[in-house]
Amino acid sequence: MELRVALNLILLLAAIFCLYQVIRGNVKRAANGLAILTVLPIHAFMVANNTFIEPVSVGIQLFAFDMVFLLLAMLFATLPVTLGVLAVIFSGHIYLHLTVLTGSNLPGSLEFTARTLR
Repeated sequence: MELRVALNLILLLAAIFCLYQVIRGNVKRAANGLAILTVLPIHAFMVANNTFIEPVSVGIQLFAFDMVFLLLAMLFATLPVTLGVLAVIFSGHIYLHLTVLTGSNLPGSLEFTARTLR
């Protein structure tokens, strides 16, 4: 519970930082900051909390979240930042697969995963 609150506070601070940069006229810095400060905390949270009740659903939601912010990074951030975000996304998904999704005994239910996909 505390990690979720901390994650939401980090995302709030990232949004405030980016808004402040836009007000000051630093649009590129705001775009780069938004791309970095939204993707990194989510993946750091995943590494810090590697036991999930529904790991397949976590993977699906992480994939959807990452695709949205990768698209935003491609549209607004600079190329080095976009490639860095892509590297974080790749490493996060590889970590999730190797540590949580491997093995024949996955926790959770297929019904919950099917409801996530709807």
